[in-house]
Amino acid sequence: MDKGFIKAVNFKNSKRKSAYLYKLTPRGLEEKARVTVRFLRRKQQEYEEMKVQLEELEREAAELQEASSEG
Repeated sequence: MDKGFIKAVNFKNSKRKSAYLYKLTPRGLEEKARVTVRFLRRKQQEYEEMKVQLEELEREAAELQEASSEG
């Protein structure tokens, strides 16, 4: 709220804190979108790195299996 990303609106006649509704301001929506894009890019990079590691492990396993069947 202090940064202007959300504003709090409480439900009418509610005395429970869980009854508060948070709405993103336009600025908050922009920030959420930026954070989401950064998160998605980071996860895509992690996926690509894992994919390379898995391919390497599969190659190594195939080579080991081939070597053990020759011996």
